[in-house]
Amino acid sequence: MNYINYLLTIVGIGMIIISLFLIASDKIRGERIYYDLYMKEQEIKKAIADAEEIVGELVYTSEVVISDIEEHISSMKQSYNNNEKEIGKLAADIDENRKPNKDVPVPAKTKKEKDILDLFSKGMNVDDIAKNLQIGKGEVSLTLSLNSGVKNNEII
Repeated sequence: MNYINYLLTIVGIGMIIISLFLIASDKIRGERIYYDLYMKEQEIKKAIADAEEIVGELVYTSEVVISDIEEHISSMKQSYNNNEKEIGKLAADIDENRKPNKDVPVPAKTKKEKDILDLFSKGMNVDDIAKNLQIGKGEVSLTLSLNSGVKNNEII
């Protein structure tokens, strides 16, 4: 029985050694897990800091772009307003130029012009007037258009 006691004692001591070895390895693994978690936490904090920096740069860039766009819009509005004023001046000049100039004497109508206008007022068309006065249709049309806005046998 002594041998059995010795054997059981040796087996018990072996189990204690194995248990101590397993406990130590678990402790080492546990510390490694904590170290790995700490490293992951540091990586996440660095990524967050980088993201915040990028967001800050994007905000600054967008503010610059918006400022440039607003300047461009303001410049375009000013240019538009200047063009509107210039168009108004040009329109006024055109209206002024369309008014008959009272200083320029209107030339007296020739006998041929009077005849063309007289026949036209009686209802004759360009072809009939040209045949009647023995002149070209172009001359009749020109005379009528210069005097009363008639073009191509039509009354305007």
